[in-house]
Amino acid sequence: MARAHTAKAAKDYPEHGIKKGDTYYYWAHFRGPKQMSKTPPRQSQLTGSSKLSNVYAADEALSDALGDATCPQDVATALEEAAQAVEECISEYDEAVSNLEEGFPNGCPQIDETTEARDNLESWKDELESAQSDVENLDPTDFVDEGAEPAEGDDKREKAPESFDDLYPSEQEAMMEEAQGIASGVSCPL
Repeated sequence: MARAHTAKAAKDYPEHGIKKGDTYYYWAHFRGPKQMSKTPPRQSQLTGSSKLSNVYAADEALSDALGDATCPQDVATALEEAAQAVEECISEYDEAVSNLEEGFPNGCPQIDETTEARDNLESWKDELESAQSDVENLDPTDFVDEGAEPAEGDDKREKAPESFDDLYPSEQEAMMEEAQGIASGVSCPL
């Protein structure tokens, strides 16, 4: 994995949005070109493995989507998209295992390592799908707080809430905390 360094720009690097005097980050992979960014590089940018980069990118996309989520459905969608991205990563690892088995018919340690990584990704995908199902099955009535006050301009509730939008703000917050808690319980295994 490449190591990121910081420097102060001695000239403009317009292709990277870096101006003279800005602090920027730079890194390079073995025998690769120098990379630079105004923001700290993500883990997916620092690894030299394209397969591993895709795994890290899926995890980063999930984290970003969870950070932007405003309702439980957003959390469920983020988990579903992450599971789809992980499925693509599993396919890459399957192809790598197949290529290694072809190249080394008597076996090699890399086959075992790649197979283990693929198995870990399959477990992660299962956890993501399970968490998605748990979030989708959250019942708004479980978050009703009899002492909760309606938002200014809202009427008092006359019937049980049927959706997230029917809950009062404090109840919505509690339901979102539960959804985020379920999602954050699933982490990248690599």
